[in-house]
Amino acid sequence: MTNVKIYKGIKINSAKIGWAIVVIWFSANLLSQALYMGLHGTPYNASAMLSSVGVWYWGLLVLELVVWVLFGMLVVSRVRLRIAVRQRHLENTISSLHIPPMVIPTIDPKP
Repeated sequence: MTNVKIYKGIKINSAKIGWAIVVIWFSANLLSQALYMGLHGTPYNASAMLSSVGVWYWGLLVLELVVWVLFGMLVVSRVRLRIAVRQRHLENTISSLHIPPMVIPTIDPKP
């Protein structure tokens, strides 16, 4: 029983860490772009930046892809969780709802 609790705790903590990584990455990109635009008046020149990085380009590309895949996995897991919670709620609502059986009225032939 404790292994299940540990697994759930690890799963919850890893999701929190994943979201923190994505939020930090997005915020850093947004703030650096805003700072660059504030100083130079134009957005980043992507081709100039990539050519200046040189060989490190592939490492940065892999890191960027990892963050995007992590973001996609977090979104998909969040959607699956919401669907599962709604399904359980619907099942609980239906199972707790008691509908009495139908009674077919009979007509007495004797007046």
